Amino acid sequence: MEIASPHQRQMLRLLTIIGLAILLIVAVSPVFAQPVQIQPVDLPVEATPTADLSQVEPPTRLIQEPPSSPEDTGADLADIPSDEIEGTPPADFEVQPEPGAILAVYTWACPAGFVLDTLANAQLDCTTPLDGVVVDLDAADASEADLQGVTASGFVYFNDVVPGTWAMQPQVPTGYTDPAILYCDDLYDPAAAEPILQGGAYHEVDLAPEGFLECHWIFVLDTDHHTVRVTKAVCPAGTDPTLDYWMLAEACPTTLAGVTFALSTESGDGSQATDGSGRTEWTNVDLGASGALSLAETIPAGYGEPTVWCVDYPVAAADPIDYVWFPVATVGGATGSLVPEQHEPFIFGCTFFNHEGGDDGYDTSLTLHKWTCPPGFDPTALWAEPLLDCTVATDGVEFSIFNEPTAQSHVAVTGDGGTGTVAFTDLMPGEWVVSETVPAGTMKVFILPCTGFAQQPLQPVLLEGPDLNVTMYDGDHVICNWFNVPEGDGGTVDLTKYICATETFVAEVDCQIEEGGVTFDLIDQDGNVVATATTDGTGRITWSGLAAGDYWLAEHGQTWCRIQASPAEGGDTFGVNPGAVSMVKVWNCGAEPGKPGDTPSTFPNTGVPTAQSLSSLAEGDGERLLLIPRWLMFVVIVFVIGIAIVRRSQGDDAGERGGGMWYPLNHDTGTWPSATSHSAGGDAGSWRDAGGQVDVASGDFGGGGDFDSTP
Repeated sequence: MEIASPHQRQMLRLLTIIGLAILLIVAVSPVFAQPVQIQPVDLPVEATPTADLSQVEPPTRLIQEPPSSPEDTGADLADIPSDEIEGTPPADFEVQPEPGAILAVYTWACPAGFVLDTLANAQLDCTTPLDGVVVDLDAADASEADLQGVTASGFVYFNDVVPGTWAMQPQVPTGYTDPAILYCDDLYDPAAAEPILQGGAYHEVDLAPEGFLECHWIFVLDTDHHTVRVTKAVCPAGTDPTLDYWMLAEACPTTLAGVTFALSTESGDGSQATDGSGRTEWTNVDLGASGALSLAETIPAGYGEPTVWCVDYPVAAADPIDYVWFPVATVGGATGSLVPEQHEPFIFGCTFFNHEGGDDGYDTSLTLHKWTCPPGFDPTALWAEPLLDCTVATDGVEFSIFNEPTAQSHVAVTGDGGTGTVAFTDLMPGEWVVSETVPAGTMKVFILPCTGFAQQPLQPVLLEGPDLNVTMYDGDHVICNWFNVPEGDGGTVDLTKYICATETFVAEVDCQIEEGGVTFDLIDQDGNVVATATTDGTGRITWSGLAAGDYWLAEHGQTWCRIQASPAEGGDTFGVNPGAVSMVKVWNCGAEPGKPGDTPSTFPNTGVPTAQSLSSLAEGDGERLLLIPRWLMFVVIVFVIGIAIVRRSQGDDAGERGGGMWYPLNHDTGTWPSATSHSAGGDAGSWRDAGGQVDVASGDFGGGGDFDSTP
């Protein structure tokens, strides 16, 4: 392209600068990097050509007008195949049945004495799924076969049921009464469900094609006509009473006749003795509204507290038999209140295992030695020796032991078995809980590992009291040393030292006990160092016998990042009160072990677009979205800059040849700039371009000559 004049070159430069500015803004601005949406173009559709329908011959079998009689049809229907006559199915056509429906029936057991009044009460009280209920489904259409199902896990499904009216008739299971339907729920229209609350074992439902209906029934427990059976067995001396039922039954096969048992229910009491097979049985037992019973054995001489296991299982053949034996606690041979939890109705059976030998039949003992330590004594301190430091045997402290499975308990006081000593003998093997009635003024209770177990003890390390769980085995003679630490006259400070992996304290999860030993000064409110100590292997220091007042700490060689005390007095100061323990925790930060790495500030480019760019994508018929690549913008910018440089070079050459520069006409005054002030060379009184003159009045370019600067 040949540049014809300096004016054109000037305009080209101006446009080039504007274009470069726009492209640079587009390249660097995220706004213009967003997707550009291209709207679909509606192309003109050629109109469908019309035709002269009057020239179209009508079909020969088309009836033009409604006939007045069969003879006026103008066609012989007998000649038309039957499958071509509208409304007449072909000979091989089969009528498809309507899609089937689903009916789900749920059955629930209610407690004895339940009265149906509201749906809410039924849903609150009747929560046990009832198995083995036979449900009959009778069709109103005599041509349809009746259906039957049995509930399992409290429900039964009838699938692909022919739509229509059906009558539900659940059979009331033995041991239950007062059947009722609560409601039927359409799963496809839950809002249409309404309470029915109708008594009786009959209800009709209408099943729609592809419908799904759920109906809920309840049955109230009938507590009459139950059987209670007791078996008496004898175990040889030394039999472990902690065995389960099946192992005890194998170890204790001998039964015992003539042992009296009493049965108590809400309806009355009765006593019977075991027969030659070691059994006694009550039938037609009415448990009353509570459904509860209790049993009591008159323990024969030479036998101790029995070990009792019971089971309840159904009478009805339709119910699954469930022999789940469970232990029952006794006190003096009597059980507490028992409410069967398995199935109704039931035969409730219990086996009483009595152990031979001794008053209670066991060769066991538990001996406790009670010691009092100096005020403020810390058993966890580095050089603490409780058996050497705590030498005061203490009488008059009460202890109790309790066996939860049998509810047995015993109480004794130290001094009964010797100075500072209490002993429990003939304990039934099993789990026992030992508890101390802690004397007033005691700051701490701790127990050293007990000895004398026939098997590995369950207390391998020092424990804090006042309770201790002990497992006793037949033949065990266990000894435990039990310690009390009095409060003393002064207060106590219990310090624990931690180190953290973080530069500043964030959370305790970043920290751990300082095991290396750190020295602290304890300073009173007057600024005096009252004690200096070093943390032990557990990171602790305990100062006891301190005067009441405010204190703070000074750590040797380190500066903590956090301190927490209770009771706190503000800042790093904490209070000490008589007979109380002030807990202090100190954390130091910046420890290298376990220090986490820095969180990355940049992440790899996975090629997945950002959420913002994805959300900007529009969906529409015939629409496409394009993204302008930034590399393409860069190429365009470089290309335009190259053109501008070339054009500028050409313009400079032309200006040099013409000896001057062009300036635009001043449209406000209608004058050109003064030649004297804007001349860049050549003749001072004329302007010319590279090839000739300009006619100022017409603006036409001439082939040569001069012109005045003023028109």
